[in-house]
Amino acid sequence: MKVLIGESKKIDGDYEWSGVDGRLLRLIRDKLIVAIKIPLQLPYPKDSRLLAILTQLQLEPSNRNNLVQWGNIVGASARTLSRLFKNETGLTYSEWRQRFNVQVAITKLSSGETVSNISLNLGYESPSSFIYMFRKLTGVTPGFYSQLG
Repeated sequence: MKVLIGESKKIDGDYEWSGVDGRLLRLIRDKLIVAIKIPLQLPYPKDSRLLAILTQLQLEPSNRNNLVQWGNIVGASARTLSRLFKNETGLTYSEWRQRFNVQVAITKLSSGETVSNISLNLGYESPSSFIYMFRKLTGVTPGFYSQLG
């Protein structure tokens, strides 16, 4: 796929769908259709307390507050926040954070940032712990995405 995508970047906008370039793009489309789906959708809640937490995380992705700490900030118990996260997003807080971190990481990897910098900016204690989480969630290492850029 990496090679196919690399080739597709060379295609001009006036290609013919029935020509060589069109066949290449159809092949990429067909491969994407049958590709393993990686759950990266990041549902957002409606609850104002959860939105306050997520807004802060977007501003400061390295923030490693747990739900007890967030509860003290937004005025809710950890149990309430946990229940709200699951009810409104279908994910636990931990699952949501991991997906968020992967989305941030993919964006940064595609712009050339190093895995070490990304892991540090996302609050991981080491690049290896970040790589482990990334691979567990996506099935590939962060290097896969940096090579696509």
